[in-house]
Amino acid sequence: MSAWGQNGSARSCDGLLKRVEANDPALKELVILPLKTFGSKEVIRLAQCLRATSTKGRKNTHLVSLQASGHAIDDPSALEALGAALSSSSTCPTNTSRSINETGNDVFLEEIAIGDSSMGDEGVSALCRGLGEGTDLALKRVDLSWKGIGSDGLYAILRVLGNQKSLESLNLARNEKIGPFFDFLSVPSIPSASPLFPNLKHLDFSECQLNAKSCASLLRALSTATASVPEEDTRLNDAFIQTPPRGLALKLNSNDLSDALHTKDMMEVVLCGPLIEELHMSGCLLGDEGLRGIVDLCYNGTDSLQENDHG
Repeated sequence: MSAWGQNGSARSCDGLLKRVEANDPALKELVILPLKTFGSKEVIRLAQCLRATSTKGRKNTHLVSLQASGHAIDDPSALEALGAALSSSSTCPTNTSRSINETGNDVFLEEIAIGDSSMGDEGVSALCRGLGEGTDLALKRVDLSWKGIGSDGLYAILRVLGNQKSLESLNLARNEKIGPFFDFLSVPSIPSASPLFPNLKHLDFSECQLNAKSCASLLRALSTATASVPEEDTRLNDAFIQTPPRGLALKLNSNDLSDALHTKDMMEVVLCGPLIEELHMSGCLLGDEGLRGIVDLCYNGTDSLQENDHG
């Protein structure tokens, strides 16, 4: 008999989900390995445990992390239900619906990684639709790397998570359909004078096929640079850039930064203040001209950039 059992029962998540439903205080981080069966039915079952209503709290008040990457969720409505559950538990009034654990503290799911490369725009848009725009969420760490996300899915993510003050880490690496160009300044729900992801500490857009113009617009959006900078003026003026101190670690590995002019625009934002502490650009096709421009800017720029990996 194999370690997983001849009848496949060892692949079932039933035992783990029963512990979630029983509000097991020892189960704070739920890790579903790819060899386990975790599909739409299991996601809906989990959502029912995390959802709060106007009359009762959540079944589970201990789970803070869900790690379930590598599982195909074929029904977008299951992802929408999960998003709605996370939204409801974060926003219900404390005197009626928020669930309290035995320590007397509110505990919410803070970390999520779910789905596989088949998730695509439809799946991630459904998840974001459930989370809802304008909702204050408890999520701190979101991993949606290698989910087949394109521009539509990214717009959905930015509309819902772009203003979240709780969000500290976002991984969107290996979503190659996002590139080559995405205008990060075109998200209508982000006020022009407000920075994208205001409290983010880690952001990964590696291997998303973004070009230099996209990366420059990302840096503009992360800063408080407003749309009042003329579009035809490709050089960024320091007067338009007022970055809040936060020391972001930004990964842009294996994107296309071969356009030296837009790469220089991007680096001017990086070096004008304390926004970026680490910048990773390995495999970005910088070329001699681009690298010379970066070296010149770094020589005359701020000392806030602690690590610059250009491979």
